[in-house]
Amino acid sequence: MTLGQKLSQDRADKVYKALLGFSTSQKLKLDNKQIKPQGLGILEPVFPRPKNADEMAQNRRVEFSIYSIKTKVGPSAENIVYDP
Repeated sequence: MTLGQKLSQDRADKVYKALLGFSTSQKLKLDNKQIKPQGLGILEPVFPRPKNADEMAQNRRVEFSIYSIKTKVGPSAENIVYDP
């Protein structure tokens, strides 16, 4: 793992922990198994060859999506319905 990849992964891990902490503090139900922090900044940059500090900053980003999950019956994985 390169230094850039490690920095990106560390950033993703910190956001992951903050998201879990926020959901707990707000009494929101969020299963940490639904989230996989993955640092992609170095692998999928907005600007492959940044020309200035602003473009470099835009490559240091965190993106995530949260999908609600509803279970029909019990906690079994076969019964999970994902909202579009």
